[in-house]
Amino acid sequence: MNIEKIVKDLRSKGYRVHIAHFRYTPTQQSLWTTVELRETNRQPSLKGGMTHVKIVGDDFTINKYAECSLKDAFCKKLGTTIALGRALKELEKEKLYQASSCKNKRCFFHFDSTYKKLFLYCPFCGTKRF
Repeated sequence: MNIEKIVKDLRSKGYRVHIAHFRYTPTQQSLWTTVELRETNRQPSLKGGMTHVKIVGDDFTINKYAECSLKDAFCKKLGTTIALGRALKELEKEKLYQASSCKNKRCFFHFDSTYKKLFLYCPFCGTKRF
């Protein structure tokens, strides 16, 4: 399932979605936002980082993270997919969000590590959508 479609669907249902990416600098082992790095003319390290997804509703806030090891190359798309998947699982567990793609309304989100994508799966109708 496309990240942009999921975020658009969440926003159309009244949730506020914030996504932030953090990177390490080669000289300092502290996390900086990509905006801070750009403003201070610092080059981010190619390894390691973190993505933060925050979903805000009327009476709740969900914060989920995806950390990238200092041994791995940082990828914004993969970090967003993992962190967003964790946030969606929390929303589903609390019965605050239901994917609008399935007619049975029993789909759940699953992160497929083989394809490194988030997809909807419905055990009742067999629908599997990336």
